[in-house]
Amino acid sequence: PEQQRFAKAFRSMKLSSSIFGVCVVQLKPQLELLLNLPEKSLTKEIRLTQDLLSLFIDYQIPSDLLSYDGADDLDPLSKVEVVKGHVKKVFDMVDEMKDRDLKEEQQKADMRYEQQAMMSQHGAVLFGTAAPSAPKPMSFGSSIAFSAASPAFSAGASSVANDPFGSVPTASTEVCVNQEATTRANSPKDTQITNPSDITSIPKILDSKFEMFGDDERYGGAMKSTTIKASDKWTKKHQKNLLTKLEEKNMSSDDQRVERNKAFDLLDALSRSGDVPMSHSEFHVIIASTHCFDKSVVNTVVQDNVNPIEKIERSNLLVASQIHGVNIQALLSNADDFGRITKFCPMLNSF
Repeated sequence: PEQQRFAKAFRSMKLSSSIFGVCVVQLKPQLELLLNLPEKSLTKEIRLTQDLLSLFIDYQIPSDLLSYDGADDLDPLSKVEVVKGHVKKVFDMVDEMKDRDLKEEQQKADMRYEQQAMMSQHGAVLFGTAAPSAPKPMSFGSSIAFSAASPAFSAGASSVANDPFGSVPTASTEVCVNQEATTRANSPKDTQITNPSDITSIPKILDSKFEMFGDDERYGGAMKSTTIKASDKWTKKHQKNLLTKLEEKNMSSDDQRVERNKAFDLLDALSRSGDVPMSHSEFHVIIASTHCFDKSVVNTVVQDNVNPIEKIERSNLLVASQIHGVNIQALLSNADDFGRITKFCPMLNSF
């Protein structure tokens, strides 16, 4: 009995995670909520949106330093100007730190040059030879450019996302999360619809309904849960700037890990570590099931004397009724179709 309970619990956990999900986050509305700005105030602020994404992704600047915290009766344009001022101050601080780092590197280069020159002169005095010319010091002029842009990623399994992290970030991004699906479930009496909004219970519910037709499926194929996995090959489509063409590049495993971490960093910034709700987002759930036949279509009809179309119709109605939470009769616009289908499968009357 204990092993049986373990098997049921393990099966239940596997089915609860057999979901492929795609989360789509609208960046500009979420940024407006995060920065206490009115709705649609960032619609035409392309440069400001780029700067905000750069500060969040590349420099991990807290949103508290950039958000509007003044009077609520101020007009929307003035609130945006206040945020622009905060962004400018942060960028000025970043530029100041860059200049300081450049000066430190310049001093280090000068010190190395002086040390090498002194060592060369000392060697020439000892051996009576001419001192070799010392290397020229490194030049750190204003021509050195620091690019804070980083590319984005897109998944090749379910969809290809736009490039939200390139040198010209867009207004939306997609974060794709996939989990492995399995093919078995608990018995029908152990699985009941208790919370239709709980998407993790849908695979268990479907699997229990499939098992109710186990005897009838002897010559009519079998329904089972389908495993959905993301491909190991990911493709990045990005545009360096507005004047260049769209480029496509295959992402290695290291590149995928780096860009995935950047995506989660951006999510952490947009939600303020979970404090701000992601109200401007969509979560799409994909649950797949497969009706398998042991033989080909012709052999199923001729040798087994089974109509595969009726079996497929029954499977489609069964899945649709559980996903949408309605009875099968409500899914059919023609009453004759309901009578025809239930005539050869009376069990569907209970759904």
